[in-house]
Amino acid sequence: MRAGSTADESHFSYRILFVDDEEGIRQTGKAILETQGYEIQVAEDGFDALSHLSHSLPDILITDLRMPNMSGFELLSVVRKRFPQIGVIAISAEFIPAGPPTPILADAFIPKGTSPATMFANILTLLKRAPIRPGHTDSSLAAVWLPRSRNDYIVVTCPFCLRTSPAPQPEGDEVHRVECPHCTSEISFRMVPRGSVLKVQRLG
Repeated sequence: MRAGSTADESHFSYRILFVDDEEGIRQTGKAILETQGYEIQVAEDGFDALSHLSHSLPDILITDLRMPNMSGFELLSVVRKRFPQIGVIAISAEFIPAGPPTPILADAFIPKGTSPATMFANILTLLKRAPIRPGHTDSSLAAVWLPRSRNDYIVVTCPFCLRTSPAPQPEGDEVHRVECPHCTSEISFRMVPRGSVLKVQRLG
């Protein structure tokens, strides 16, 4: 039976994909969510999450923001482009947005350490809105952590084919354009330093 539903509504559970690079947090989150009757899959970073999404789509995606390889910020930018019907909850112990979670391209933001009841409430709210995701689907502004490479390049994830490739590390806040070497789509973005966080405005 779907979590939060009556016996007459359905005989199967809502699916949730829980993404975090720390094994302990993944397993704890999985165990807590399973107590509510949800079907839980886990992924260790953005790349692993995209692999799961290529096989089946969850009803809800819950992701940490600070992760190696592909951060939660980059994962959310791809999910909003390719899978806008998925409800998204971002969690973090480091990045705390001021006001609504619009810069994160998420439907909700929960600081790590918050009571599980808060997460349960946010999940139920998003499930009631499905399949339409109001608010952030058309937003073009996404916050993102980008590591500074010694070789002066960054890793760009194409929101069209979901593949990654290196790109020259841009300077200044003008619009930058790179072509995806895999599908030839043009990816346009603008980077603005904000302390340890860079905001990337995707223009295409």
